Amino acid sequence: MAIPYTRRLIAAQFTTTGTQTIFTADAAFHYVVRDIVVTNGDLGPHDDQVYIRLPNGENVNLLLLEQMPAASTVHWDGRQALEPGDELRFVRGGPFQAIAVTGYVLFN
Repeated sequence: MAIPYTRRLIAAQFTTTGTQTIFTADAAFHYVVRDIVVTNGDLGPHDDQVYIRLPNGENVNLLLLEQMPAASTVHWDGRQALEPGDELRFVRGGPFQAIAVTGYVLFN
């Protein structure tokens, strides 16, 4: 049996504030989020958030960063399945943010 390894689901940099859908799970595979890394490249602290938007419109918080210090990085390590239609969203409270998400991509 092959040992599963993580794959990068998304890696992105943003220069504006706002909310962005960064990944949408489709029905072709099973997705499991394992790691989220958020970097605040701004000169000041601000609030950031990573959450799952369910197909029924409800939100499930994964990572809430209140007053994340300037020039810092936060790592979340977990196991969160994404069902078909689930959207991974990134809320940026300031400019110059980067995010990377890795996880398992498994065959149905």
